Parts: sequence; structure tokens; C-alpha cells
Amino acid sequence: MENRPASRALRHRVPGCATGEAAYSLVMLFQEYMVKEKMDYPLRIFATDPDKNSIERVRKGVYPDGIAGDISPLRLKKYFDKENAIYRIRKDILEMVGFSLHDVSRALISEIVASFLNCILFFPHVSGRSGLS
Repeated sequence: MENRPASRALRHRVPGCATGEAAYSLVMLFQEYMVKEKMDYPLRIFATDPDKNSIERVRKGVYPDGIAGDISPLRLKKYFDKENAIYRIRKDILEMVGFSLHDVSRALISEIVASFLNCILFFPHVSGRSGLS
């Protein structure tokens, strides 16, 4: 990233984003890295899933208050708004992620390799075992 022109956006694709967590987490990590390194690049994450209902749900950026056990208090305060019993991803974070329908099982191999880890975690039937085991 050192030699990257400041006007050139950082882009990353996240296939299999049923919960949106991977896509939103990447935005947070990229932002934290850029602040630390004093960089300022436009950022765009392209997240896809084959399930229409999942896409509609994750576009809202709403998570139950139980996420407080998985996310540091600092990140909760920095990236989420607390509303009653839910956490909502801040609007500026939402705007950096584009969600669309796409079935990764029909994708080009280059697309699959781009986020291989995400596929193993969320599509255990591909490898025949859970990515967490």
C-alpha cells in the first residue's frame, strides 16, 4: 500500500457473507490500519451471498446485543450505535460495504481464492468438514 496512489480505492470481495460480520470486520480492520499508518484511501467491500433474505438482513447492519461478548468495548463504541437491545453498524461503515446476490459455487476460481478462508468457514459441505473443527 505504500506506493498506492491516494485516489485509488482499496477493494475487497467477501463471498458467503450470510451474517455480514466478515465484510464489516474488514472495514473496521482496514480503517484501523490506515489510521495507524497515516493512510487515507477510499474503501469499498463487495460482499455477496446466494440467499436473498441474508442479503436483505445484513444490509441493515443490525446485530443483537449479544455481540458485546465478541467485540471489544472500544470497537462497539467506535463502529456501532446502541439502540435498545440491538447494535447498529454506523452509517459511514454501512456505506463502505455493497451487498449483492451471488452464488460462489458458480463463480470463477479467482473469486473463490480471493476469500478462501471465508468459504471454508461458512460452506463446510465443500470440504466435507467444518472449518472450525
